[in-house]
Amino acid sequence: MPVQKGHLLQSPHVDIVVDDVILNDIVSISLTHELNKARVLTCRFRGDTALLHCRLGSIVSLRQHIGKPTSGVFSDDNSFLGIIKNVSPSDEEHQFIAFDFTTLLAESQLINFKAEDYVGEDLYFAAANACDFKYHGEVSRMANTSIDVSNLKSGSGVFITKDMNLFGWKTRKEFIDACFNEMKVLRDDAHHPQFAIQQFHYAIHKDNIMSFFAPDPLHKQAIPSLTLSKDNNNIPAKGIVSQIDTTKLVNAITVVSKTDSNIYAQRENASSIARFGVISKFIQLDTDDINALDNAAEIILRRFDKPSIFYNIVSVEPTNLHLGDLVRVDLPRLNIDEILPITSITLDIGTEVQYQFKVGERTLTIQEELEIVSNPTNR
Repeated sequence: MPVQKGHLLQSPHVDIVVDDVILNDIVSISLTHELNKARVLTCRFRGDTALLHCRLGSIVSLRQHIGKPTSGVFSDDNSFLGIIKNVSPSDEEHQFIAFDFTTLLAESQLINFKAEDYVGEDLYFAAANACDFKYHGEVSRMANTSIDVSNLKSGSGVFITKDMNLFGWKTRKEFIDACFNEMKVLRDDAHHPQFAIQQFHYAIHKDNIMSFFAPDPLHKQAIPSLTLSKDNNNIPAKGIVSQIDTTKLVNAITVVSKTDSNIYAQRENASSIARFGVISKFIQLDTDDINALDNAAEIILRRFDKPSIFYNIVSVEPTNLHLGDLVRVDLPRLNIDEILPITSITLDIGTEVQYQFKVGERTLTIQEELEIVSNPTNR
């Protein structure tokens, strides 16, 4: 599927193969990806023969090139491998939706995950073991119908305790999601601001290869993979929209002892109140230590006195960026100069080509924040 837009070397060529047969007469494709979810390929095409070939359960691969397919201009690190889960026939154009192999984890037979089998193990390796899963569908005789976990070797340094909400009857993905919900690390060092927390995520970026990653945008020496700016000519007109979320903003906090309501700490952030109005929060902690209560109030204000901001960006630049990669958004006229991780990616190819990114940090809850700061590695 060649699509001409601008110079030939900026034109994407897409090949889609269904059960080893090339799919012709493609009308459009959309490839979307979010953190901790399967990549989703939506393909519109013509032809009744092709429709009969695109059956539920078929294995689909997608590869893309920029410029001439044999030019070597573009190295494809984003090739897709998945399973057709939905087919929609119509009179003129048909559509299928395929999900990458992460969907196998969500549909797996339930497993009784027991504390005695996991306590003391690194969350990273427990999740990696749950990802090690083979597709047992009708076409499992084909190569690469299992999830490749061979690159998952790093570890997180966060070890499983019996108090973590990991155990009981769960699908593989439910267990993995529970592991990643706990896989947060306090970076208390000279390279990060105070109370910086690094969160792990997972995704299949390429084919069937599972990746675990922990973006670190708060590192003082963070290096972006891409700078998006008007000066670089890689953001079109009206190509960036900010999304400001104040649902987790707190600028006035009262922290009260559960054992004695007369022991409490209160803090406010005057500048945040002046800008956004008073947004207060009341919490109770199981301590009567006034210093601990005051420290908790300080932590909450430091982390939640500003709204969560995401940027939805339309880029005209072909890219091999992945979820979790760092992007610098540089727009002086809007007073924006930030390094943020990619949280979603969409590639749309039809009569034109559009790359869309969402960048921003996923804010933790107040309770998560306090637990991690209080117990950095033994939660």
